[in-house]
Amino acid sequence: MTDTAIEILNTVKQLTSTADFDSMPINNQETKWVHTKYIDFESVQLVLDIYSPCEKLVLEEKNDWSIIVLGKREPLGFLDYGVDLLKEQETLKVKLTELQTWIKQKSIKKHLYTQKDYNQFYTSLSQK
Repeated sequence: MTDTAIEILNTVKQLTSTADFDSMPINNQETKWVHTKYIDFESVQLVLDIYSPCEKLVLEEKNDWSIIVLGKREPLGFLDYGVDLLKEQETLKVKLTELQTWIKQKSIKKHLYTQKDYNQFYTSLSQK
């Protein structure tokens, strides 16, 4: 296995492990929580946010999640988002491989989802 493949597998393991999350309520009733984890990947930082109805982070439950890609000075966009992080591991491997390519080609911004894309996704979830 190449070093690149090992790095991607390690990043997927970090993203899907229950360790190292910062959790905080996002409303006064503490009925909505965001659990955040920061992971360095290549020359960017990935920010995984998982939204859940309680303080406990339960990855086995279907909670909304997103991965934001941060550059040195600003957010670059969203790499991915979904409903069930553990079922998305294969997708994450593919996305991280693509991300490495985009970083090397210096074309990262034109491949990431925008805030508008993410807002549309999140709105569609709340309408179900």
